[in-house]
Amino acid sequence: MSTEAPRLAEQPPLTNEAALARRYPYAAMAKLGWVAQVSRTVDRVTALREFFGVSSLGNVPLAHGQADGRAAHPEASAEALAAWLRQGERLGRSAETSPFSDAKLRSVLGAIRSLTRLRPEESVPVVKARLADCGVAWVLVAHLPRTGAHGATRWLSPERALVQMSLRYNREDIFWFSLFHALGHLVLHPRRKGIFIEDGGDSTEAIEIEADEFAGNVLIPRADYAAFVTHGDWRTKGGVMSFARSEYIPPSIVVGRLQHDKLLPHTNLNALRRRFVWSNEAPPG
Repeated sequence: MSTEAPRLAEQPPLTNEAALARRYPYAAMAKLGWVAQVSRTVDRVTALREFFGVSSLGNVPLAHGQADGRAAHPEASAEALAAWLRQGERLGRSAETSPFSDAKLRSVLGAIRSLTRLRPEESVPVVKARLADCGVAWVLVAHLPRTGAHGATRWLSPERALVQMSLRYNREDIFWFSLFHALGHLVLHPRRKGIFIEDGGDSTEAIEIEADEFAGNVLIPRADYAAFVTHGDWRTKGGVMSFARSEYIPPSIVVGRLQHDKLLPHTNLNALRRRFVWSNEAPPG
């Protein structure tokens, strides 16, 4: 006897979920190829159920209330965020990774840091491969409006972690800081339940401050940074570029750090903060 009939029998009628379906940014999801291009509400309900892998849209897990640390923006759409997180999960589960190894991850941080000097089409595929070997699936997912998030970190299983980032912020320094912040969660807060959701703002939560400090110190070691701001020529383009060369990182990371620490106004040296331009919102690699 087929086991499919009882499962299908438990599904509520499609028309009962029309109101729920309208809460999702379906047109944007279809444009990105996540769901089928359909216009009838009942067809959208079917497509959304398939996308989320649920028998009812009422069973879609909404991340508000599940997030740890820096939670999603209060004005964000829970449904948009759920869709963005689900797409990351789908990509992460399909990625091939080795079992997670804390030792391996710690050992490749320096090598990943050195790749920040390259263009993203050169660096991203290499970083993905290195992280996969450590048991981390790194996926770049196009931004959905009203998610209030540009990054998320979680465990798909005890042996596989997922780091998901969007293209919401295209500044080079923010992109790399976000990655190392996420890796900080995996190193400092391993195998936690729930989701760390990043919205790009500062947080007073201890767990987020720890990840921020981890990222900052990996990108620019604390002692080197202290010496630079005490004795270096950090106010000028030449001074910043010279320090960046000595650290083997792009100058944008130095400028971003100085601006974040309020040593430089946010209007200064922005010409050194390179922007990443993603083709058709599709990341490389």
